[in-house]
Amino acid sequence: MSDGPHRSLPLRPKWREVAKRASKDAFDFVSVREALEPALLGDCRAELPSRLIGQISSIVEGGDLLSQTADDQQASLLNIRDDLSVNPLGASVIECVMMSLSQGNEGKDVLEDGIKTALFERAMSNARTIEEHYKEKASAFQGSKVRQQLGEAIDGADCFGRIAASIIGNAAAQVTPKIPVHDGVEEGPPL
Repeated sequence: MSDGPHRSLPLRPKWREVAKRASKDAFDFVSVREALEPALLGDCRAELPSRLIGQISSIVEGGDLLSQTADDQQASLLNIRDDLSVNPLGASVIECVMMSLSQGNEGKDVLEDGIKTALFERAMSNARTIEEHYKEKASAFQGSKVRQQLGEAIDGADCFGRIAASIIGNAAAQVTPKIPVHDGVEEGPPL
């Protein structure tokens, strides 16, 4: 276990980097936040195919002739949600879009809001997974420290909206697909 509990974490590699940064004193919550966006983007690439986003968009924007009313939209989204080929993040996006529709939102805003909410839920879920893993593999103190770092990083993150905007095709949305590495002499941790 000399490399740390993040090595055996049952999550994708970029989430292991988030866990490593959250567990080490050399990284502050801003460094953890920098790793959060690429981890979420990796999840989107793996679990949100453009076909699914197109289907949801067609339903909520009224391009699907069978989905003109809110009830029809909910039913169409539920049919997609029940498809066994939908990944967990895709299913979460559909559920969050359905929730946004039930709150009276319409059009492309519904899709962006649904993706943003699903990404936030994914970040919180993976933070709990990381915390539990550290409590089991390291110590309760280490788990609490990781929870605090991840909580601060997620609370201050502004990436959820930018990622959602980029997924629905907003060319102005700037996302960071790679985890930044600060290896210069002047880029070390603050003293």
